[in-house]
Amino acid sequence: MSEITSLHAHIQGLPMPFQMITCILFKAENESQLQIEPDFYIKNSFAHMIPVFPYYEMRILTPVWGHDEEHKIHWHQSEKYPGMYFVCLTCRVASVEDAKELFKLWCIGTAYTMITGKDFESKLREVHGNYEKFYDLIRRSHSLSVTVTE
Repeated sequence: MSEITSLHAHIQGLPMPFQMITCILFKAENESQLQIEPDFYIKNSFAHMIPVFPYYEMRILTPVWGHDEEHKIHWHQSEKYPGMYFVCLTCRVASVEDAKELFKLWCIGTAYTMITGKDFESKLREVHGNYEKFYDLIRRSHSLSVTVTE
């Protein structure tokens, strides 16, 4: 396991304290370096297998719970490291750039869920998984936008 970098998301359209979300990226080169237990990936990923390596996991540092819709947020508490919470998106994350894009998707989706009470995956399906169309749809319909920086 190696800690790589921090990502910071500024979400316009949400009340404080939810406007800034920070995560730390961890790069795993093999199964033993995963922060999340491998069984989680086998159970929850589309392919029902552990990730292809290298793989970046995103540990959430800013609490996104403590609101009425927290049970619909895509986050996972690690069984391997109790008290650590991770972004729960099980698709391929092979680089820091992939992680930035998925963190942006997760943050705007989380913001959407916080204000509507609905799981953002239904909106993502409406645009056939196209991230740019998803961002535009959420911006136009709910005045939400997100910027991610290192």
